[in-house]
Parts: sequence; structure tokens; C-alpha cells
Amino acid sequence: MNEPAWLPLKKMIPEELLDDWMYMGMQGVDIYLYKHRDTRKYLNIDTKGQCWMYNANLGIYQPIDALTALEEIK
Repeated sequence: MNEPAWLPLKKMIPEELLDDWMYMGMQGVDIYLYKHRDTRKYLNIDTKGQCWMYNANLGIYQPIDALTALEEIK
């Protein structure tokens, strides 16, 4: 497993909430995968700050806006 990369998450989540997240790895070369400890839902963020959601029906990651991504993890 690659070294955890926390910078993309730190740009989206308040510092005091970072302990609620686990680094799960990467998809491709630039999408970082983070899982919330309580909800078990993922927040996927690329190196440019774009959020992504996995579409299981299509088997691909699709871009979504940050507000939607944050709502999805609740």
C-alpha cells in the first residue's frame, strides 16, 4: 500500500475532524480514497481537489461537486 496522502482531505475537512477518516489508497494515479470511520462511506478526491463518486453500475469513477460529495458521506 502506498504512503497515506492527507493533503487533499485536509483541504476539504476541518482539522478537528481528520481523525474520523482512514486513508484507503489510490485509484489510478491521482484519486485518493478516504473512508469515514463511522459512516463507512468514501470521499474520493483527486490531486486538484475534484471529488469523485464510484458508479458501481458502470464500474467507473465520475466527477461530482464537493458539496454533493460531502452530503453523500453523512
